[in-house]
Amino acid sequence: SLIDDAHLFVANGTKVSVFQIFEGGSTLIGDFIGHKNKVTKIIPLSEGKAASASDDFDLRIWTVATYKQIIKLKDHKSFITALLELKAKSLLVSGSDDGNLKFWDLKQNIFGSVKCVNMISNIKVNPFNSMVEMSTNKLLIASEHNAFIIDTDKFTIVKQVQNLLSELP
Repeated sequence: SLIDDAHLFVANGTKVSVFQIFEGGSTLIGDFIGHKNKVTKIIPLSEGKAASASDDFDLRIWTVATYKQIIKLKDHKSFITALLELKAKSLLVSGSDDGNLKFWDLKQNIFGSVKCVNMISNIKVNPFNSMVEMSTNKLLIASEHNAFIIDTDKFTIVKQVQNLLSELP
């Protein structure tokens, strides 16, 4: 589950339940319905949208106000294990168990399509444990054993650290 300023998103099997949050509680106000398999990731996006991923390898973008799917992205070949919005760049980043990191341009939402503008392959951090925007052009991706710093202007790996646990005293 994840919270934006006014909503709580809860993965509930193949759907995402959306709750309105208010002081003292919450109320179920709708569901995002469309995934064929269990929803594994949900994040709020800018402009009243949300993104979800499931075991069906799909990435979907929704409008929170209407609970309607705007876009269905089918480009990963395995489970999507991480999602992050890079707000300054209007990019959605998705990481998959296939080792691919994809960058989707949210500004190019023309006729219900979003373009994958770049991809970095063979990032062996499966599953992705965390993705954090470090600055306006750096992204940190970490797993239990490896970490990568990605330049989001050039879509390249700047630094890779393997066997993180072996670095600890």
